[in-house]
Amino acid sequence: MSTSSTIKEIFNAAIENKASDIHLVVDSSPILRIDGELAILEDKKPITQKEMEQMIFSLINETQKEKFLKNKDLDFGYEFSEGRRFRVNLLFEKGNIGMVARIITNDIPTLEEINMPASVASLLQLKQGLILVTGPTGCGKSTALAAMINHLNNNFSYN
Repeated sequence: MSTSSTIKEIFNAAIENKASDIHLVVDSSPILRIDGELAILEDKKPITQKEMEQMIFSLINETQKEKFLKNKDLDFGYEFSEGRRFRVNLLFEKGNIGMVARIITNDIPTLEEINMPASVASLLQLKQGLILVTGPTGCGKSTALAAMINHLNNNFSYN
């Protein structure tokens, strides 16, 4: 039988499933993005508007709540248990509150760990230039940039 979700249960499910994102929409079960694919948490019942408000408002203070209700949008960082961090966006969609949360990991991978081509390491040796990293949501842009900056920090002493 499906059960109601708490925000803590959803965050835990995302961490356990190594999800990159959490999507919460009224009248839908919680959705996780895992390896670029959306996966519905089918053991959780669809979230009602009232449940969504309770979950969302438990994450923010009164000032943030007022700002969100006025602007219909709010971005903030949220730290969960044991230093787990999330970048959260609250929004209104079709008159309902929604939430998207990106899990921020503390582990910075190496270029090799993310299978970055050797040509990228060569580009990083240049002292001038511009590197653009583009792509759709969830494809690894932030991870690639973190690995590139980590490579620079570990191998060079310039800005």
